[in-house]
Amino acid sequence: MPSLDASEAPQPDLAATRGESVTAVASPTERIVAMLRGLLPEGASVAVCWRDWALGSGGALSPGGTAELRRHADQVLSEPQAEVDSAQLLVHGWDNLEGSARMAVAAQLHEPLGDAERKSWLALAKTLVVATLDAARAQARILSLEKSKRLQQALYEIADLASADLEMPEMLRRIHLVLGSLMYADNCYIVLYDDQRRSVRFLHFVDQKDPYVADPEREFTEEEMPNSMTFALLRHGQPVRGPSVSIRQKLGVIRDLLHGPDSQDWLGVPMRRDDRVCGAIVVQSYDTPASYADEDRALLGYVAQHILTALDRKHAHVDLERRIEARTHELQRANRELQAEILERKRAEKLQRALFRIAELAITSESLEGFYADVHAVVDELIFARNFYIALLSDDGQTLDFPYSIDERDPVRLSRKLANGLTEHVINTGRPLLADRALLSELGAQGKVNEYGAHAFSWLGVPLHRDEDVVGVIAVQSYSPDVSFSPHDQSLLNFVAHNIGNGLARQRAQEHLRLAHVELERRVDARTHELAEANAQLVAQIGERVRAEQRLTYQATHDGLTGLPNRPYLLDGLSTAIDRARHGDGQAFAVLFLDLDRFK
Repeated sequence: MPSLDASEAPQPDLAATRGESVTAVASPTERIVAMLRGLLPEGASVAVCWRDWALGSGGALSPGGTAELRRHADQVLSEPQAEVDSAQLLVHGWDNLEGSARMAVAAQLHEPLGDAERKSWLALAKTLVVATLDAARAQARILSLEKSKRLQQALYEIADLASADLEMPEMLRRIHLVLGSLMYADNCYIVLYDDQRRSVRFLHFVDQKDPYVADPEREFTEEEMPNSMTFALLRHGQPVRGPSVSIRQKLGVIRDLLHGPDSQDWLGVPMRRDDRVCGAIVVQSYDTPASYADEDRALLGYVAQHILTALDRKHAHVDLERRIEARTHELQRANRELQAEILERKRAEKLQRALFRIAELAITSESLEGFYADVHAVVDELIFARNFYIALLSDDGQTLDFPYSIDERDPVRLSRKLANGLTEHVINTGRPLLADRALLSELGAQGKVNEYGAHAFSWLGVPLHRDEDVVGVIAVQSYSPDVSFSPHDQSLLNFVAHNIGNGLARQRAQEHLRLAHVELERRVDARTHELAEANAQLVAQIGERVRAEQRLTYQATHDGLTGLPNRPYLLDGLSTAIDRARHGDGQAFAVLFLDLDRFK
């Protein structure tokens, strides 16, 4: 029977690792302190302290420096107002550019320094401390990445082994080797537990002080192994870590020499299937206390689950519930894919309808204003467009006009000269801009853009093109943190904007044509009116001439004094009557001649 209560082998402690990192950082810091001390007058002392999110806290004190000087440097880390600038004491603190670290330097002077010397010394101190911490932070990051890489590779190997077509002893032996590359695992065993029979089988057993050879077919019951920490762990059902003595006290196990020597550190992790404990994996160290940490417990839990999965597959003990669940997950995934495909198809159809609608509006809209409003309605069906505007460059390219704008905060957008607004930024770059509040603030702080009007929480603008030239911008914005535009919205609006640009060009051409037609009608009406006036004047002139001729005829055939017909009138009328009688209708006529003396 194996001795089961020995503890795991030692694993490098994280605290020790962090201590090594701090030591690596402290040595350059001590050199910095010595260098800064050498730049001060004789008898001066220097202290340097820091507080860093990655490296923790630390510092250094020059030989001969007092604890009070170190306390001054520590205090200014948390209390900026504790800075001192006197003839005998100089204490100064500062943050790095990222805001992830705060540093402080303190100097005890026996001889005063000039202002220029103080400033130069402080500048040098800042540069040296910041550079040292940056280098230490980079080194710590490299070590962390290397460790993560090793861990990831090991986890991949364990996952591959658990799914490989290997015999169980060989698979467990290889997993043990991989586990040994990540933690101390010279003493390791794996048991399978039957909670109905209350028995265990040792699938893998390696121990420096116990020569037992595991027999996976041999069962051990609780009666055969009384006072066993392994059975106590299986009953407890949760990972345990610590010296054997402490674990026995925690789990209520009596010391039994038959189970082998005590271990300095013991780590056991149960293998669980749903709510049932199915086994356990244990590592232990006989000679090194605190060999294991929480990350080792998590790693061992990961290994335990892979071993259990391999056991289920190898022994075909996958229960019906797991199969149903796996099938259900598969169907759910297929259903999600189908729903996503349907949703994508609906989106495509909706977009296609919107594009057809825009193309139709470009032809059927009676005015540009109507076209803009209809385009807004189409865009609002695709994305959130409660705040929407269209901006166009003037013909001379110097002015930005807003022919259409609907906004909750800015009901009216006036035309303006080109400046450095968000709209101008899109026009100048010729690329869409999707910006949240943080990016908008950053662009404003960098002086790249200036936000006109109310500040938006999320802003999306895409360029409008005419051929290859950018002629305007179509933009939507949100003033609520609940509504943010996504890259999908950007792609959608950019695609729509291309068709809007073409439709806008056609609509503007039609508008120009309508205006030209209106102007032509106006000119025709004006010319017709002029001709009517000229014709009226001509008719009036002809009438006047006829009346003049009539007056002349009357005057020629009538007496000027009496207004009676005169002799020419009589002779003309008589001649006409004679001709009509001879050649015309032959109607008879008579002549009465009456002569009055002194008639006039």
